[in-house]
Amino acid sequence: MISKWLTQVILVMILIIPARILSQDPIFVLSPNNLKTIIEKHGKLIGQVAVVELPEPAIDLTGNGHIIINEFSFPQKEFSIESKFYLTGYANNDPYISDIGAAWNSGTEGIDFRVGGGYLYPLLPHEAYDGLDDYIHPGINRYTRAKLSKCIGDFVLGTGRRPWKETFSDCCLPLYEWMHMVATWDGEEARIFVNGRDATDGWRSTGIDLPTFYKEIHNLYIGSDNWSNVRDLNGYLGFLNVYDKALSLKEIREKYHASLPEGSCQIIIKITSPRPGEVILPSTKLTFSVAMEGKCEIENLSNKEYSVEFSNDPEFSRILYSTK
Repeated sequence: MISKWLTQVILVMILIIPARILSQDPIFVLSPNNLKTIIEKHGKLIGQVAVVELPEPAIDLTGNGHIIINEFSFPQKEFSIESKFYLTGYANNDPYISDIGAAWNSGTEGIDFRVGGGYLYPLLPHEAYDGLDDYIHPGINRYTRAKLSKCIGDFVLGTGRRPWKETFSDCCLPLYEWMHMVATWDGEEARIFVNGRDATDGWRSTGIDLPTFYKEIHNLYIGSDNWSNVRDLNGYLGFLNVYDKALSLKEIREKYHASLPEGSCQIIIKITSPRPGEVILPSTKLTFSVAMEGKCEIENLSNKEYSVEFSNDPEFSRILYSTK
């Protein structure tokens, strides 16, 4: 009897494990290779959209074009959004937000995956505010918030309330570089990953106590804000994938490495002090770490010289201080 029971347990385990492994594959894939097929079956193109070689294939969205996927359904329990993109500038019609993927309505029910913290970007850690009114009306111009955060990765779960659930990256995503960004939602917590590392700004997540409801089905707009058709992604899209699970850090790192050009070497600099949002004082120490990803031949990065620049503008048009 015990032997029979063990056999049944083993059979059940054999049946369950492959299903979980298969769920690591995306449930939706948009890439230069399948753009034509996806559009013919599920959507349409608006404006100037083309496939170009850079030298690898990429979807050209520099002409303010975008892609619509009709009636896209996001998983309701957990999911991830992964994209590789190259910004050549910020949106012409809304210079503070560049949408990668958006599926929401004017009632802010849905999903937004973008570069740009927006007009309610919290300049202070959320613990510093006395309440909702203090957060929304802190005495600083909303356009100043948007300007300072236009290079920040942002992931929004719209619950139909303001503020909504929103998670930001702790770093800028620079122009003229291929970036890999992933947002995950595990049913309780949202996180953002940039170039294979967890880049979630733990000081600024908003709407933590709001309900987890968001509208399931909307048209998915890729490269534009879907409500007002602005906030265009001014650049190139390598791919956009959606998964029906919250990817682990290990899985995200593997996918980042897979996205790198063959034989390439990526040098990643992470500032560990000061933290995002921290006031810089004369006693503040600057510390950072340097890591290599991909096929690198540099044996000792510690012998290299690094220049550090400080600016109050994400585009570094005004340098306040520089040192080596």
